[in-house]
Amino acid sequence: MSSPQPPTSSEKDPEAPVARSIAPMRWPKPSGGGLGLFALWVFGGLVGAIAPAFVVSPADTTASTSALLGAFGLTVLGVLIMVVACVLLYRRGRDGAVIILAVVPTGVLLAGGMMLLGTKLFV
Repeated sequence: MSSPQPPTSSEKDPEAPVARSIAPMRWPKPSGGGLGLFALWVFGGLVGAIAPAFVVSPADTTASTSALLGAFGLTVLGVLIMVVACVLLYRRGRDGAVIILAVVPTGVLLAGGMMLLGTKLFV
């Protein structure tokens, strides 16, 4: 007598659950502290990019030196807030992407502030 053969694919129940060959994906869930630090980073970007426009209008071709330095000071303050938030985020998770988040946008914001300062101060 021969041993029973396993059912062929045509005989299998199409409604039966299929066994997975890989584990299901588990997406990371951000913590409340991480979201708070990211919100602080966004706030720093808003301070650095928008607040100087209330001191010196972007449409002005010239302005007083004290107003320009005040506007640039707000840009630097925003950059510092962003860097502090990124350093704290890095210390929480040791993720290298946070270093990129700290360097690239803050460098662009600081360079933009210096360009606006230079174009309005030396014209």
